[in-house]
Amino acid sequence: MKPGYKLIGLGPIIFAAHSYHKKEIDRYEHDLRQNRITYESLLTAQEMRLRDYFTAAGSTQPATVAKAVSKSKRKYLAAATARKESNGNPAAIGDGGQSRGLYQIQPKHWGPVPKNPELQTAKHDWVVDQLEKEVGMPLAVERYNGSSPSA
Repeated sequence: MKPGYKLIGLGPIIFAAHSYHKKEIDRYEHDLRQNRITYESLLTAQEMRLRDYFTAAGSTQPATVAKAVSKSKRKYLAAATARKESNGNPAAIGDGGQSRGLYQIQPKHWGPVPKNPELQTAKHDWVVDQLEKEVGMPLAVERYNGSSPSA
């Protein structure tokens, strides 16, 4: 037995669990060193569905965008907006250079747009929050998209 372990009550079970997890960790670290584990293999089930959603849209970075969108407090709105506005491209520039990123946020109205997709998602959440406070939902979505008279 390893030093520092005491077999009291459930001790043998805990020791066995520790040994099992150590083997799993060792295998994981070995696979990581051998480049057998990819960024995409670390996606959750929800992130895999989002990755497929953005792959179908032609995203240049579907796994990265999926991870970013999964962190949104409004995942479905963020996913739909990113796909509609930029086809899941975090480097997209539109509206004659006026809109940037996954969500085509206009810096002249909302400030600088970060290059990092996760930060772009946080910015999108913030913009939608601001619009929701101002006009409520679903008008906030209309204003975001520029389809209402007061956009």
